[in-house]
Amino acid sequence: MLNPPILLEDSNPLLEQSTLPFGALPFDRIETKHFKPALHIGLQRSRVRLAALRAVTAAPTFANTIEAIEDLDEPLAQAAGIFGDYLSMNSNPELEAVAKEINPQLAKFSNDIFFDHALFLRVKTIYEGRAALALTVEQQKLLENTYRAFIRNGALLDAEQKARVAVIDAEFATLGETYKNNLNKAVKDYELVITDRARLAGLPEGAIAAAAETAKKKGKPEGSWVFTLQAPSMMPVVTYAEDRALREEIWLASNTKASSGENDNRPLALTIAQRSGERARILGYATHAHYTTEDRMAHHPDTVTTFLNRLADVYRPAAQRDLADLQAFAGHPIEPWDSAYYSEKIREQRYGYSEEELRPYFDLKNVIKGVFFAATKRYGVTFHERTDLPKWDPSVTVYEVRDADGSHLSLFYLDPFPRDSKRSGAWMNQLQGGGLFEGKLRRAHVVNVGNFTPPVKEGDPALLTLDEVTTAFHEMGHALHGIVSKTRYRSLFGPNVAWDFVELPSQMNEQWATVPEVLDVMALHHETGQRIPAELVAKVKKAETFQAGFIGLRQISLGMLDFAWYSRDLSGLHSADDVEAYEDQAMAPYRVLPRKPGTFMSTSFSHIFAGGYAAGYYSYKWADVLAADTFAMFEREGVFNPVTSARFRQEILERGGSEDAVVIYRRWRGQDADPNALLRREGLLP
Repeated sequence: MLNPPILLEDSNPLLEQSTLPFGALPFDRIETKHFKPALHIGLQRSRVRLAALRAVTAAPTFANTIEAIEDLDEPLAQAAGIFGDYLSMNSNPELEAVAKEINPQLAKFSNDIFFDHALFLRVKTIYEGRAALALTVEQQKLLENTYRAFIRNGALLDAEQKARVAVIDAEFATLGETYKNNLNKAVKDYELVITDRARLAGLPEGAIAAAAETAKKKGKPEGSWVFTLQAPSMMPVVTYAEDRALREEIWLASNTKASSGENDNRPLALTIAQRSGERARILGYATHAHYTTEDRMAHHPDTVTTFLNRLADVYRPAAQRDLADLQAFAGHPIEPWDSAYYSEKIREQRYGYSEEELRPYFDLKNVIKGVFFAATKRYGVTFHERTDLPKWDPSVTVYEVRDADGSHLSLFYLDPFPRDSKRSGAWMNQLQGGGLFEGKLRRAHVVNVGNFTPPVKEGDPALLTLDEVTTAFHEMGHALHGIVSKTRYRSLFGPNVAWDFVELPSQMNEQWATVPEVLDVMALHHETGQRIPAELVAKVKKAETFQAGFIGLRQISLGMLDFAWYSRDLSGLHSADDVEAYEDQAMAPYRVLPRKPGTFMSTSFSHIFAGGYAAGYYSYKWADVLAADTFAMFEREGVFNPVTSARFRQEILERGGSEDAVVIYRRWRGQDADPNALLRREGLLP
């Protein structure tokens, strides 16, 4: 059990109802010491609700059973939600220790709900009599989800099976966090120190200046440059450094991280995958992939592998041509640390521009204006900075989001830059879930978190790569899914949809990153204010399909690696040392660059081992197809066509998870998505 709370309830901001505008959370008052007691009290209160629900003797109804189950975690939701966010974006060793203690308790609470046979019988009675109930479409979906959640989480198991599932769930409660913590530590601990400036030949001056500033912050001697495994630091090295040994050194460091020593994720990856398979088999599924895909658009693992291999059949020969192109240009065999370097050289020669040539036009402040502009022009929503609302870090910006009629929609938080307390990557989350809460409808508060290239020095602009610009649009797509959602129930709100559908709004939103009207707003030179030249934009557009085979096959290989871990029998793997050979075997058919011994993807693949994408990484390519098929209609009808935009908002974004994703997409598009739409967009099919 957790220790008793160490703070009075009325002094804990995680337990208070906010008095700030729009119910903004008091991040300026939240301290590490608040989490443990708040989680303890929230869990106690939720257990009281569960006990009260178990004591109900009245005949089961949608309100006294289904809605009551939906509301069980309300006392816990605020503290648990912010806790999860802080673990990803504002963590420290104390919070990690709390996670190890509280997560098994949270898992047990979930099991206590779904293992309860009497409660399941109440749900089952309502489900079997649903035809006679006057339920809305959304209520029908909540009922279906609740009924299936009981079955998929063990309601039909015997006592021995339930006990084993409970043990596995308790393990999962700590394994994923440990995996992420190991990865974060591996990234944080690494530094490449350079003292000979000649080795930096080819690097952009901005990257060199940033490395000098990092060295200064780390207390290195004058005349030192420090590079880390954070993407804004590492990527310029592998892309521009003329020193091949330097590229090799940092590439190898990145691709061997968290694979040995105290941060070794190999045993964790193996254990997570094996336990997932065991849990699925206990529940009656052949593999975890069968369990996972059952309630997604794909519905079956065979659908996924057929889909991925269909794309691979086109990507593979294209990727081989891309590799031959690189080798002909380089004049020698290409190693993995050569790929980005020579790709950039070919881009410069063939298309007449470099990625660094674009960076001066993409000041983060203007990029955000462009992101907002695209959202406003399509959906009517507007963003208004609020300097009066608290935040967890000085670099965070807070905005109120209003609808076209001026009504309040949401609070949007932007946390753009790397820091030691934040995990790598970019993501969207709901700081406060939208939907019914304590009997009242409330709006979501959403956050976009990134690790974009920061200013070299305070007061300097943050100049982004085109990739980072695209990421900003991607994450705003997720944010909009939460901002405009009109679903009633929290579990169906916004991006709480099937995993192979959740990336559609984000992949779609990426398409507006290079629309001319958007570039006119955001692509302004940070010194002169001049718009990006039309001829430069034309070059970028011409290069959009550059190395589509390379890039596409890489994504397919990751999807297949994911499925290798979660759709096969792993009983033949016994130790961490087996991970390398297994990964190599899984990815070999989808690899064109040589694999280097001792390098891993599985030890840093947090998406599938600690991020909810287990047997679901294919979702990115799946959503790529949905987005390409959808954007083709926007291009045909006008990228800012108000009717098309309104329909997309109403049929996709506002509906959240209130219906089956297949039904939602077919109603919006009038058909199933065609994979060839993506391949044509990538220039790989006529």
